Amino acid sequence: MGALGSRVMQPPTENRPASVFVPFDPAEVDTCVPTRFEKIVRAHGAREAVTTAARTLTYDALNACANRIAHEVLDRRGPTGEPVALLLDNDASMVSAIIGVLKAGKAYVPLDPRLPATRLAEIIEHARPGLILSDLAHLTEARRVMARRSRTIPLAP
Repeated sequence: MGALGSRVMQPPTENRPASVFVPFDPAEVDTCVPTRFEKIVRAHGAREAVTTAARTLTYDALNACANRIAHEVLDRRGPTGEPVALLLDNDASMVSAIIGVLKAGKAYVPLDPRLPATRLAEIIEHARPGLILSDLAHLTEARRVMARRSRTIPLAP
């Protein structure tokens, strides 16, 4: 059958559903997410990338936001290996933050704002992030769960 990237897609039949595999260039496997994202931005910058009830971001706007986040993370923590926690709703800010943290070369720890404060504190204690990114709606909670553990960065809408 060969490498995943060269997998031949077979049409669905009555006894065999459509394959869930999407063909891709095998060279893409070794490309990191920020590099692949930049490639998409160059090709489709003006297209809509994220649409939520509150706002729509093009790839160019999403990239600009992610770049600001990456620079802020690096300015505050430098190239350390500690992860960055994200206390955000599932919206455009979360997507921007994920890409920004990855561009900064760090791992992210997504936190669900609906979880009880005690559970969030347990996750923070286990993951030991150096920063927490939060929007203004969750900033008080972010400061509470981080206590003296890490610094918080509020994200502007």
